[in-house]
Amino acid sequence: MGANNGSDALRGGEGDDKIFGRGGDDILRGGSGDDELYGGEGSDIFLWNKADIGQNQDNSINYDNIITDTVWDLSSEDTLDLSDLLVGISPDNLGTVLDIFVDDQNSDVTLKLNLDNDSDIEQSIVLKGAMTDSGIEINTLLDGNEVKLAVSSDGSTSIKQDGQNDILLEIHQD
Repeated sequence: MGANNGSDALRGGEGDDKIFGRGGDDILRGGSGDDELYGGEGSDIFLWNKADIGQNQDNSINYDNIITDTVWDLSSEDTLDLSDLLVGISPDNLGTVLDIFVDDQNSDVTLKLNLDNDSDIEQSIVLKGAMTDSGIEINTLLDGNEVKLAVSSDGSTSIKQDGQNDILLEIHQD
Protein backbone atom coordinates (compact mmCIF):
# COMPACT_ATOMS: atom_id res chain seq x y z
CA MET A 1 0.00 0.00 0.00
CA GLY A 2 1.42 3.36 -0.91
CA ALA A 3 0.68 7.06 -0.59
CA ASN A 4 1.00 9.98 -2.95
CA ASN A 5 3.52 12.73 -2.36
CA GLY A 6 1.01 14.67 -0.26
CA SER A 7 0.12 14.16 3.39
CA ASP A 8 -1.75 10.88 3.65
CA ALA A 9 -3.23 8.63 6.36
CA LEU A 10 -2.51 4.96 5.62
CA ARG A 11 -3.77 1.96 7.56
CA GLY A 12 -3.00 -1.68 6.99
CA GLY A 13 -5.42 -4.51 7.49
CA GLU A 14 -5.43 -7.74 9.46
CA GLY A 15 -2.53 -9.35 7.61
CA ASP A 16 1.16 -8.57 7.30
CA ASP A 17 1.33 -5.32 5.34
CA LYS A 18 3.99 -3.16 3.68
CA ILE A 19 3.00 0.50 3.86
CA PHE A 20 4.88 3.25 2.01
CA GLY A 21 4.38 6.90 2.99
CA ARG A 22 6.61 8.43 0.31
CA GLY A 23 6.64 12.26 0.35
CA GLY A 24 4.55 14.47 2.61
CA ASP A 25 3.73 14.34 6.31
CA ASP A 26 2.02 10.97 6.54
CA ILE A 27 0.32 8.94 9.28
CA LEU A 28 1.10 5.23 9.02
CA ARG A 29 -0.74 2.59 11.04
CA GLY A 30 0.05 -1.02 10.34
CA GLY A 31 -3.08 -2.56 11.83
CA SER A 32 -2.93 -6.11 13.12
CA GLY A 33 -0.27 -8.40 11.74
CA ASP A 34 3.49 -8.01 11.47
CA ASP A 35 3.87 -4.91 9.31
CA GLU A 36 6.66 -3.07 7.54
CA LEU A 37 6.34 0.73 7.57
CA TYR A 38 8.27 3.09 5.31
CA GLY A 39 7.66 6.77 6.03
CA GLY A 40 9.61 8.30 3.18
CA GLU A 41 10.28 12.02 3.21
CA GLY A 42 8.42 14.42 5.48
CA SER A 43 7.51 14.44 9.17
CA ASP A 44 5.68 11.15 9.51
CA ILE A 45 3.73 9.70 12.42
CA PHE A 46 3.89 5.95 13.00
CA LEU A 47 0.75 5.09 14.97
CA TRP A 48 -0.11 2.04 17.09
CA ASN A 49 -3.51 1.23 18.60
CA LYS A 50 -4.41 -1.35 21.22
CA ALA A 51 -7.18 -2.70 19.00
CA ASP A 52 -4.52 -3.74 16.45
CA ILE A 53 -3.18 -6.31 18.90
CA GLY A 54 -6.44 -8.19 18.52
CA GLN A 55 -9.68 -8.58 20.40
CA ASN A 56 -11.52 -11.42 22.07
CA GLN A 57 -15.19 -12.11 21.29
CA ASP A 58 -16.21 -9.89 24.23
CA ASN A 59 -14.21 -6.99 22.63
CA SER A 60 -11.53 -7.10 25.34
CA ILE A 61 -7.92 -6.90 24.16
CA ASN A 62 -6.33 -10.27 23.32
CA TYR A 63 -2.93 -10.00 24.96
CA ASP A 64 -1.88 -13.47 23.74
CA ASN A 65 -0.85 -12.09 20.34
CA ILE A 66 2.69 -10.93 19.69
CA ILE A 67 2.86 -8.26 16.98
CA THR A 68 6.20 -7.22 15.46
CA ASP A 69 6.21 -4.12 13.29
CA THR A 70 9.29 -2.81 11.51
CA VAL A 71 9.99 0.85 10.73
CA TRP A 72 12.59 1.07 7.98
CA ASP A 73 13.43 4.75 7.65
CA LEU A 74 12.86 6.56 10.94
CA SER A 75 14.20 10.11 10.79
CA SER A 76 14.61 12.82 13.40
CA GLU A 77 11.45 14.51 12.06
CA ASP A 78 9.28 11.41 12.53
CA THR A 79 7.22 10.48 15.60
CA LEU A 80 6.19 7.17 17.16
CA ASP A 81 2.67 7.58 18.56
CA LEU A 82 2.28 5.04 21.38
CA SER A 83 -0.48 6.98 23.16
CA ASP A 84 -3.26 4.45 22.63
CA LEU A 85 -1.04 1.51 23.60
CA LEU A 86 0.11 3.23 26.77
CA VAL A 87 -3.02 4.90 28.10
CA GLY A 88 -2.37 5.91 31.71
CA ILE A 89 1.38 5.25 31.49
CA SER A 90 3.31 8.39 32.34
CA PRO A 91 6.93 8.96 31.33
CA ASP A 92 7.85 8.29 34.98
CA ASN A 93 6.63 4.69 34.87
CA LEU A 94 7.33 3.85 31.23
CA GLY A 95 10.10 1.49 32.32
CA THR A 96 7.47 -0.86 33.76
CA VAL A 97 6.07 -1.67 30.30
CA LEU A 98 8.92 -0.89 27.88
CA ASP A 99 12.25 -2.59 27.27
CA ILE A 100 14.70 -1.21 24.72
CA PHE A 101 17.17 -3.46 22.94
CA VAL A 102 20.04 -2.37 20.69
CA ASP A 103 21.58 -4.75 18.17
CA ASP A 104 25.10 -3.40 17.75
CA GLN A 105 25.75 -5.55 14.70
CA ASN A 106 23.15 -3.96 12.44
CA SER A 107 22.21 -0.80 14.39
CA ASP A 108 18.61 -1.84 15.01
CA VAL A 109 16.75 -0.48 18.03
CA THR A 110 13.84 -2.61 19.25
CA LEU A 111 11.11 -1.40 21.60
CA LYS A 112 9.33 -4.26 23.37
CA LEU A 113 6.07 -3.45 25.11
CA ASN A 114 4.48 -5.56 27.84
CA LEU A 115 1.01 -4.04 27.97
CA ASP A 116 -0.69 -6.25 30.56
CA ASN A 117 2.12 -6.52 33.16
CA ASP A 118 2.75 -10.22 32.71
CA SER A 119 6.04 -11.63 31.46
CA ASP A 120 5.03 -11.64 27.78
CA ILE A 121 5.67 -9.00 25.13
CA GLU A 122 2.58 -8.01 23.13
CA GLN A 123 4.07 -5.40 20.78
CA SER A 124 7.56 -5.23 19.37
CA ILE A 125 8.69 -2.28 17.24
CA VAL A 126 11.95 -2.69 15.32
CA LEU A 127 13.61 0.52 14.14
CA LYS A 128 15.88 -0.78 11.37
CA GLY A 129 19.32 0.81 11.23
CA ALA A 130 18.21 3.67 13.49
CA MET A 131 21.20 3.66 15.88
CA THR A 132 24.04 5.98 14.91
CA ASP A 133 27.51 6.42 16.40
CA SER A 134 26.19 9.31 18.49
CA GLY A 135 22.95 7.53 19.48
CA ILE A 136 19.36 8.33 18.59
CA GLU A 137 16.53 10.47 19.90
CA ILE A 138 13.08 9.17 19.05
CA ASN A 139 10.15 11.61 19.09
CA THR A 140 7.39 9.83 20.97
CA LEU A 141 3.83 10.58 22.07
CA LEU A 142 2.93 9.01 25.42
CA ASP A 143 -0.44 9.59 27.03
CA GLY A 144 -0.69 13.00 25.40
CA ASN A 145 2.88 14.03 26.30
CA GLU A 146 5.56 14.70 23.73
CA VAL A 147 8.80 13.11 24.92
CA LYS A 148 12.06 11.94 23.39
CA LEU A 149 13.38 8.45 23.97
CA ALA A 150 17.13 8.97 23.91
CA VAL A 151 19.43 6.00 23.36
CA SER A 152 23.08 6.98 23.58
CA SER A 153 26.01 5.16 22.03
CA ASP A 154 27.36 4.36 25.52
CA GLY A 155 24.28 2.25 26.25
CA SER A 156 22.33 4.63 28.46
CA THR A 157 18.68 5.33 27.74
CA SER A 158 16.50 8.13 29.01
CA ILE A 159 13.22 9.87 28.46
CA LYS A 160 13.55 13.59 27.87
CA GLN A 161 10.64 15.93 28.44
CA ASP A 162 10.73 19.73 28.10
CA GLY A 163 11.26 21.36 31.46
CA GLN A 164 11.56 18.02 33.28
CA ASN A 165 14.47 15.98 34.60
CA ASP A 166 15.54 13.09 32.37
CA ILE A 167 14.17 9.69 33.35
CA LEU A 168 16.68 6.86 33.00
CA LEU A 169 15.62 3.51 31.52
CA GLU A 170 17.45 0.22 31.28
CA ILE A 171 18.83 -0.79 27.89
CA HIS A 172 19.71 -4.27 26.69
CA GLN A 173 22.46 -5.02 24.18
CA ASP A 174 21.84 -7.87 21.70
